[in-house]
Amino acid sequence: MINFISGFAWGLFAKWMKNDYVVDGETMWEGMDKTTVANITLCYGLPKGVLQWIFGFAGDRYGRKWLVVVGLSICTLGMIILALTGETSSNPEAGFYLGALFLGVGTGIMYSNNLAAICDHSDPTWRASALGTYRFWRDLGYAVGALVTGLFADAIGIHGSVLLTAALTALSATLVAVFYKEAEADNLKSAGATEKEGMEGQAAL
Repeated sequence: MINFISGFAWGLFAKWMKNDYVVDGETMWEGMDKTTVANITLCYGLPKGVLQWIFGFAGDRYGRKWLVVVGLSICTLGMIILALTGETSSNPEAGFYLGALFLGVGTGIMYSNNLAAICDHSDPTWRASALGTYRFWRDLGYAVGALVTGLFADAIGIHGSVLLTAALTALSATLVAVFYKEAEADNLKSAGATEKEGMEGQAAL
């Protein structure tokens, strides 16, 4: 979903802003100029880049799980803002700025922690293979995200396509919250079992 969202942000969202938005033959709002489109896109790209560094440190100290969940949840909220603004407002510029900012902040919070989580759960002997596999599926999201959101935009409209992406992102956040286990907890459990075994061995001696 990370790059699914990125595929939407760089592809469908940019196209949506550039062209007049017409529904049932009625122009809801006129396309935005290139400067405005670039500035709104910057509100996505800038926090995405800067916050990776900050929340990478946070993930090292406090764990990855809830940063990923919070990041995905913020992205979900951002896409809901974009969908509702684009569909109901005659001048969606302010809403698009806000929605893009939420997308950038959410992605920045989770982006580096996803990669770190792979390292947490992979032994150094096969970590490169694990990272390569993860990067393959993650980067495939660029193509899949742009293609799927575009197909659904043609079928149910851009508004519906954005809401579908929001629903998939919310589902991803839920799955991480329910199923992901912090590596630190696993290590503590393993360390506790080893200590217990050592104590039992000393008692036997």
